[in-house]
Amino acid sequence: MNERYSHIRTVSFFLLFVLFFSAPNISHASLAQADVSVKVTPDTPRANESVSIEIVSYVTDLNRADITWLVNGKAALAGTGQRKFSFTAGPVGSQTRIDISIVTPNFEALQKTIVIAPADLDILIESADGYVPPFYKGRPLPVKEGAIRVVAMPFIQTASGRYLTPNDFTYTWSRNDTKAQDASGFAKNEFVFYQSYLNTDENIDVTASGVRDQFAAESKFAVKLFAPKIVFYENDPLRGVRYDHALRGNVTIESGTPKTIVAVPYFFGAKTPSDRLLTYAWSLNNQDVPTPSSKNALSLQAGNQKGTSTLSLKIEQLVKLFQEGSATLSIILK
Repeated sequence: MNERYSHIRTVSFFLLFVLFFSAPNISHASLAQADVSVKVTPDTPRANESVSIEIVSYVTDLNRADITWLVNGKAALAGTGQRKFSFTAGPVGSQTRIDISIVTPNFEALQKTIVIAPADLDILIESADGYVPPFYKGRPLPVKEGAIRVVAMPFIQTASGRYLTPNDFTYTWSRNDTKAQDASGFAKNEFVFYQSYLNTDENIDVTASGVRDQFAAESKFAVKLFAPKIVFYENDPLRGVRYDHALRGNVTIESGTPKTIVAVPYFFGAKTPSDRLLTYAWSLNNQDVPTPSSKNALSLQAGNQKGTSTLSLKIEQLVKLFQEGSATLSIILK
């Protein structure tokens, strides 16, 4: 098959978000930590993404407070009522420390610290029960009513330079806004589910939370569904099935030289092309052809008839109504 389906990588990105509460160095009365909250937008920033931070209080008037923002220890913004601050997150593996010092007109003081460490969460989506031929270099694409496998691969680097492994996380999976309780848990970075024809969309949300380290990553995405596909190949008497060369358009058969056409049911729910759950309907010039003993391989020869004929095939999966496909070839008889 000349067509290759490359590794689908759905990237999501995400955030280490920790509040450190530090004792202020001001001797005056202090606000309680709960009196001031911090809002980060987006909730889970991507690497190199613009991040906005806002402090909010329903206890004191922050618009009259003196507020100082430090980024990695360097002054970035200061002034009365400076409740909002924006910056650009660093790359994967970096950590940005934001220190916020607040002094109200009554000399009440508070300090908050936020550390943001962006991360990547690579996503692999494939069919868990779709057929592909031997040595196929792509991945079985997900189709309607098929089993779909989703694998989450966190790409997170600690401050010490160590990359965390998938087994360093606990995973929470949701499908179409419903938590997949059985699929969630420690080191469960794989989620397999059966697509229902009743669902027009399949929306997945996965969160990976560090077990030993305070890291987290999240990804939300829609699963793209494909149609099963029939691809024709020639079964060479000496070399076997020529999987390296798909037949398309016109195929010439010389007189006295029979040719066997092999149909491969890509992504159908089957273990083999001859799976009992697959039905094959061959026809030549709209005339039904008896199903061969090896139902996915049809032998043709020119005989005395010359000209062009149309070879057609329809494959259906018996228990999955939406898994079917058709394909044609033009056969030139010489």
